[in-house]
Amino acid sequence: MEKIISKTPLHQQHKNLQAKMVNFAGYDMPLSYPLGTIKEHLWCREHAALFDVSHMGQLILTGENVAEELSRLTPTNIAEKPLLKCAYSMFLNDQGGVEDDLIAVRLTERKMYVVVNAACVQKDMAYLRQNLPSTITVELLENRALMALQGPKAEAVLQKLVEAPLSQMPFMTFHEMSVAGHACYVSRSGYTGEDGFEISIAAAKAPALWQQLLESEWVEAAGLAARDTLRLEAGLPLYGQDLTASTTPMMADMAWVCTKKFTGFKGSSVLNEQLEDQATLTEVLTGVILQQRGVLRQGMALEDDKGEVVGRLTSGGYAPSLQKSIALAYVDPQWNVSGQKLFVKIRNQSAVVKVCGKRFLKNGNR
Repeated sequence: MEKIISKTPLHQQHKNLQAKMVNFAGYDMPLSYPLGTIKEHLWCREHAALFDVSHMGQLILTGENVAEELSRLTPTNIAEKPLLKCAYSMFLNDQGGVEDDLIAVRLTERKMYVVVNAACVQKDMAYLRQNLPSTITVELLENRALMALQGPKAEAVLQKLVEAPLSQMPFMTFHEMSVAGHACYVSRSGYTGEDGFEISIAAAKAPALWQQLLESEWVEAAGLAARDTLRLEAGLPLYGQDLTASTTPMMADMAWVCTKKFTGFKGSSVLNEQLEDQATLTEVLTGVILQQRGVLRQGMALEDDKGEVVGRLTSGGYAPSLQKSIALAYVDPQWNVSGQKLFVKIRNQSAVVKVCGKRFLKNGNR
C-alpha cells in the first residue's frame, strides 16, 4: 500500500512555482525551485529567501507552572527566560543522547509555544503527555503554516507589512502581531545563519501572505536543499544526523544548552561526568574543509595518515558561499585541532581535509 504523504498549506504555491518536490518527514516538500539550489542559497546570503517550514510541529502547552514543568524535562532553565524570549533546548534520554531539539517560548505565565522537528512530533507529544502533570494540556496546532523569511533584507521586507518597529525586536524574541492584516506569531529566529523571521499563520491565510512576501524584489522562494547548505555553512547541527540519540550536547560542542545545574533531568549524570572529565568523550563534533576537488558526504570515514579511522562525517556537501566542500564530523578529540590534516576516500582516492571548527561562515545575528 502506497504511503500517504501529507501536504503543507503552501503545497499549491510550490506547484505553481514549479518546485521540485520530495518526500521529507512524511510531507511533500520543495527541494528546490527553477532558480536552483546554489542561486537560492546565495540569494538568501545577499537578500532574503522564503522557506516553507510548515512540516515542523507547532505545539501549545497550557497549565499552571508550565515553564517550570517543561524545564524539568530539558537541560535548559526555560522558566528563567523572560516572557516572549525564545529558548533553544533538547529532550534527552537517560544516556544524555539527544531525542529531539526544540524552540520554546513563554507566551504567558500559563502558556507556552514550542516548535519541534517534523519527524518527532508524535514521539514528542507522547513524551510530554507522559511526563508533564495531567493539569497541563499539550495541543498540536494542526491548522497553521510556518514560513521562514531569512537574509539581510528580511527586516526591510517584513517591515513593510507590519506596524511594529522590527528594529526593536532582538534576535531570539517572539511577538504576536498583524502581518499584512493577518494575525501571526512572529519570532526573530531561523536556521540559516542569517538574520530573519519565522512566521506562524492560520493555514487558510498562509497562501496570501506567501504571495505578498514574494512580491518583494528582494525575496525568492528557496527549498530544503538550500536550507541545508545554509545551515551547514553556519555550523548548525541537524537532528537525525549531527544530533542523535547516541550523541550528547557535550559531544556536539553544545554544552551551552545546559543552563542549569547538571541534576534532575534525564541524562544529567552522564553529562556531569563528561563535563568533569573530558577524557570520557570518545568523539566530538567539529568541521572539516576539503582541500581539493570533490564533495564530502554524510557517512564518509575520516582517517589519519596511517589509514586508521578517527572519525565520521555526519553532514556534508558543497558550500556555495565558500566555493568549497565542507562537512560536520565527529572525531576522536585528539584530532580536533584547527588546521589538523585528515583524509577521506572520494571515489576510492585519498583526499585531504583540514579541521576548522564547526562554524564555517559568520553572518547575520548568529
